[in-house]
Amino acid sequence: MRTLKISLLVFMLPITISAQNFWEQTNGPYGGLVFPLAINSSGNILVGTYYEGIFISTDNGQNWIQKSHGLTDLRVFSLAVNSSDIIFAGTNEDGMSRSTDNGENWSPINNGFILGNAVKSILIDSNEVIFAGTYGAGIFRSIDNGENWVQINNGLSNTSVNGLAINSNDHLFAATYGGGVYRSTNNGENWIQINSGLTLTYLYSISINSSDHIFVGTDNGVYRSTNNGTNWVLRNNGIQNMYIYALATNTYNEIFAGSVSYGVFRSTNNGDDWSEINNGLSENLTVQSLTLNSDNHIFAGTSQGIFISSDNGNNWNEANNGLLNTYIQVLACNSNDVIFAANWGCGISRSTNSGESWTTSSNGLTAFMFYSLAINSNNQIFAGTYEYVYRSTDNGESWVELSNGLGSWDIRSLAINSLDYIFAGTLTNTPVNGVFRSTNNGANWTQVGLSELTVWALAINSNDHIFAATTGGVYRSTDNGLTWVGASIGVFTSVVSLAINSYNYIFAGTNYGYGIFRSTNNGQSWSQVNNGLMAETVSAIAINSEDEIFAATDNNGVFISTNNGDNWTQLNSGLETLRTYSLAINSSGHIFVGTLGNGVSRSVNSTVTGISQEKKSLTKYSLEQNYPNPFNPGTKIKYTITQEVRSERQEVSLKVYDILGREIATLVNEEKPAGEYEVEFNGNLLPSGIYFYQLKAGNYSETRKMVLLK
Repeated sequence: MRTLKISLLVFMLPITISAQNFWEQTNGPYGGLVFPLAINSSGNILVGTYYEGIFISTDNGQNWIQKSHGLTDLRVFSLAVNSSDIIFAGTNEDGMSRSTDNGENWSPINNGFILGNAVKSILIDSNEVIFAGTYGAGIFRSIDNGENWVQINNGLSNTSVNGLAINSNDHLFAATYGGGVYRSTNNGENWIQINSGLTLTYLYSISINSSDHIFVGTDNGVYRSTNNGTNWVLRNNGIQNMYIYALATNTYNEIFAGSVSYGVFRSTNNGDDWSEINNGLSENLTVQSLTLNSDNHIFAGTSQGIFISSDNGNNWNEANNGLLNTYIQVLACNSNDVIFAANWGCGISRSTNSGESWTTSSNGLTAFMFYSLAINSNNQIFAGTYEYVYRSTDNGESWVELSNGLGSWDIRSLAINSLDYIFAGTLTNTPVNGVFRSTNNGANWTQVGLSELTVWALAINSNDHIFAATTGGVYRSTDNGLTWVGASIGVFTSVVSLAINSYNYIFAGTNYGYGIFRSTNNGQSWSQVNNGLMAETVSAIAINSEDEIFAATDNNGVFISTNNGDNWTQLNSGLETLRTYSLAINSSGHIFVGTLGNGVSRSVNSTVTGISQEKKSLTKYSLEQNYPNPFNPGTKIKYTITQEVRSERQEVSLKVYDILGREIATLVNEEKPAGEYEVEFNGNLLPSGIYFYQLKAGNYSETRKMVLLK
């Protein structure tokens, strides 16, 4: 008779991080909110972004490389290049920076500049004099390549400057927010207001064509002046009631206008009429900037990255490869391991290959401020936004608004129970607030409580008890939201994230530096569990199948706890940023993190032990999770030797090891026939900790983990 030897070991191991990084960057999602565009004499394209500074493309926008070394403020609102290819960048708060080596390095140049005011526009005249228009401090001028600056606001009664332009006579024009247009004929020494006929004075953009006709963008289309700004005429046929954020003119004096939510428009008759030219552009696209190269190729900086047209705007192509500038507020994973990323300002991005590639869809979406995602049992996706709930039934390709009965438009949280009832938590700044419920897939909604509170997060346990994280602590409902009971945590008022493990332990993440709280009794009482955790805000919490807890924080990256929150370890090797806001775990145990500015990263390896062994050996052996787990002091371990080897007797051993690998106890050490077995382990004399048990049979091995919690 053949004897098969099996050993079953239990040992305690610490979580360690090897030389290999824990995280790796996925390939996106690329794009995000971008502002200025500029082109140097070599045709290299520069773009300033909202989150990650400056990117450069040397191949006409096909690929982008970040060039932000030395930038002290990564929000770049304006760019300009002089005749020597020196680049100037205007930032949100830190004034001006300059690069003399094609963006490789940047240095601040703020002598005489007033910081704290966004630099919205930069203009360089034919004498290399630089003008910088700011939002709040007016206009600055430098005659020495940016080394020194002088404020030149004489006559400029409105100092919120959104745009600067210069005509062939070197007359300067400033488009302001609230003051209309100002003109200077003496290099900025003096300014006069020139608003005759300009009934709208909140201006966003300005452009001058080769005939010195001036065009300014307003919230009702475009105004034009053909006499140096002395008089203005509204020219908005085709762009009525549209905000025009960008204007540009090609060598044929055709004018292009970038709008808020409506894409790009073109006029071939000096602005008298406008036609939409959006073939290839995303729906509801906001265009922040427009520029043209020497071949009249048009580059559009938008809320979803860069789009390029090589045929005068008739067709557009997205050009975001490498432009990693996306804010991923929320992540979710469906039963097919498709990852969905709520891409702030852009749409919902989707990856079917663990982040190797991403596609972003905004079809049907009219709101782009995303706060929550939830997926039902049919893999339909629900997105909570600043403007109601949206649903996709085709894997994120298209979306429909669900607002019937929603008294609040600002949806901050979503959760779905075992009956596919949907619960939506809202912000308190709307007429009817609190939690809403839909029992018909979002077609209709009913308000079910907590009307005085903002509901930041929702979570549902295995008993369909609902927990709401609010500005007043945590609340619980055991009757599908009809009634709620407060579960005060004590020292703070605002809970912003929730997660529940397999034992229905609840973990609540807070802001204002209070960290994480844990409840082991359905929310009746709470304990603060912050040892090793450094966080101003715990943005998201996720728990894998082995009950390891991951916490994303807004300024210190990701932390892990392997003992129910008692201790935390920072887990940031390989992360490009510590600004983390969302987490999701797929069926193989890989974890994904959404960041502010750097898209999505994923764990290099699975966070779950023994997966490969389990998948290979389910037909022969099985080792079950101990129960209860965590335990104190006793627990039970089950394992199975299956029918196909029932005629044989096999030697089985079960041993216990501590963290140093020292043998503590031998529970089983004998031959057994095939069948199902259960052994008891008592940790009465052992300290609290994590224990791993391992089943070995020839080349087969399987490892599981249990937690002794006293």
